[in-house]
Amino acid sequence: MVAEVTRVTKQLQTVEKTGDLDDLLLSAVDETLKQVFREAGAEVIYSYLGNKCHLKREEIAEKARVFSAELENKSCSRGFAKRTLWKG
Repeated sequence: MVAEVTRVTKQLQTVEKTGDLDDLLLSAVDETLKQVFREAGAEVIYSYLGNKCHLKREEIAEKARVFSAELENKSCSRGFAKRTLWKG
């Protein structure tokens, strides 16, 4: 836990120096999706958002509200669940 806090703090210090908050947000989203859904699940989410919801991974930081809404959107959620959870 302490190592994770140290790593994130270093990232924040780097962001403060470079001013690239979009990269930090995208990195946080990426890490969170991979922790929750693992690598394969995160890729399915990115693919689904890109193909069905017209939101590219690179656009997540600039369209954070759209990203959040799409994750909550019933059609996106239903489609993701069908592609990942109910695969035979």
